[in-house]
Amino acid sequence: MVSLGIHIDDVTKVLLPDGWHDVREHSFDVAAYDYMLLPPDTRVSFDKENLITEYGFTFTDSEDGAKVAGPVTSIMAVKMIHRHHEASQ
Repeated sequence: MVSLGIHIDDVTKVLLPDGWHDVREHSFDVAAYDYMLLPPDTRVSFDKENLITEYGFTFTDSEDGAKVAGPVTSIMAVKMIHRHHEASQ
């Protein structure tokens, strides 16, 4: 099986349930996804014993500059423009 690797710097649009969103260049990222309380800087968990952390995404919307974030499971598709990537040395 071949991996369908997506280079995060290539993502230009994200399809969410409400439609396509234009992604500001180099702003798309995937990481651990937690809600935080301020102050203090503590995680909000729906499972107090295990402190479940999911994977999420974030990007800056090109149209209005708003930060968009959510669980990766809400992404239906992405559009990409292949950019030349320098090989790591």
